[in-house]
Amino acid sequence: MGQNQTNFNEFLKFGEEGEEIVAEYLMNNCGISILPLYQFEAESTPIILNKKIKMITPDLTCFNSGHVFFVEVKRKRKWVRRKGQLETGFNYDHFIHYSRVEKDTGLKVFIVFNHEKENPTGLYYVELKNYDRIWDGTNSVGQKTYPPICFYKYQSLKPLDKYSIHIPQENNESNMPEMHFDT
Repeated sequence: MGQNQTNFNEFLKFGEEGEEIVAEYLMNNCGISILPLYQFEAESTPIILNKKIKMITPDLTCFNSGHVFFVEVKRKRKWVRRKGQLETGFNYDHFIHYSRVEKDTGLKVFIVFNHEKENPTGLYYVELKNYDRIWDGTNSVGQKTYPPICFYKYQSLKPLDKYSIHIPQENNESNMPEMHFDT
């Protein structure tokens, strides 16, 4: 199935609006500074270059108290239902790029899903590596109908409305920020 330019532009605008919602939330409610990488050239995906490869970068580079991490925003209208459970996900090729970014930079990548329209709605986050399954895009009769997708179960996601950044202490082995709930 081909995608015409009008549909692509609408899809792109839908995603960019989702990124803006999440960026504003992180800045206004969490005190995080944001470098939105899409701002430099709207017609191309931002990349990180190294000697060997070009890597697609997550949407937002985030700064908080001397720590840096990435956030990739996925804006969704509906959930996927599989075996009685809700799931959400994104293109597996992008997952591979974000995994490489995480490995090569030493910075964590978080995925923020902005679910609208179909309940449960809201902002949810998860660490990139905490996926539940990779689907190869093949339907029940063996036909390849979609590109591979990386899926996260609803139960694996955490609501962003109680988001906080935990900065590890100096004596902690990891200097990576963790997203978690204040209780």
